[in-house]
Amino acid sequence: MKRDRAFGDDIGRRKMIAVFDMAAGQPDLVSDFRRRLSATLY
Repeated sequence: MKRDRAFGDDIGRRKMIAVFDMAAGQPDLVSDFRRRLSATLY
């Protein structure tokens, strides 16, 4: 995602969001990785 955010119709970001949904029972973990994803994308 760092090299080409739009790769595969933004598949990296969309898959990470799906993972966040699956890990909803672990809010601290999701929060940490959402922050990392945001830092990578922006």
